[in-house]
Amino acid sequence: MNSYQIRSAKLTESKKIYLDILKRSGREAYNEQLIRDLIKDDFSICLVAKKAGEIVGTLGARREGYRAYWLYFLHSKEEDDGEIEELLMKNFLGTVKIKNANKIASDTPEIKLLKRFGFNEVGRIPKWQSDGKDQVIMFKELK
Repeated sequence: MNSYQIRSAKLTESKKIYLDILKRSGREAYNEQLIRDLIKDDFSICLVAKKAGEIVGTLGARREGYRAYWLYFLHSKEEDDGEIEELLMKNFLGTVKIKNANKIASDTPEIKLLKRFGFNEVGRIPKWQSDGKDQVIMFKELK
């Protein structure tokens, strides 16, 4: 088992998160300012996974409404390393539970991962993405 550390992101890491992880993955909708906003907002969540001092994965979510979160991004630098994504999601779900959230929605492309964590597809926007794929909206109600 790899030894990853999951923790809240620091403002000084926003550029690295964007350049090393999100920009490389081709996520056009994300920019450094979004990451900075998620880190600075007390109600939002921005987590990083670190290994040997390097950020290898990240997750960001903004609080929408009173007790709901929109999961903006979830990405591992190492595409095949599902363990990082699993750890980030487990930590995220624990964090939103502490914040008394009752709903999470997302249109992040990690559909298989979200399904493993109990998310269901609730909608589609046909041919929304630049590659012609549908945009899939996922939802999870928390108890």
